[in-house]
Amino acid sequence: MLRMSPAQLPRLLQIEVNTRERLNEARQMGWGGEVVALDESLRHIATKKQQAERLQRQSEDTNLDG
Repeated sequence: MLRMSPAQLPRLLQIEVNTRERLNEARQMGWGGEVVALDESLRHIATKKQQAERLQRQSEDTNLDG
């Protein structure tokens, strides 16, 4: 598994917004399989966001200590 770089957090947020828009469309159109896949993508995005935010906090804490 690749580690998320905190510098990529803005891009990840864009991906999340786009995925949510696609999920809403899939629900409106009744595309069940697509809904399931997009829900899974959002779970992975959330995990990566948490990882990037944690790394960002660790980096900030290290910079404050130094």
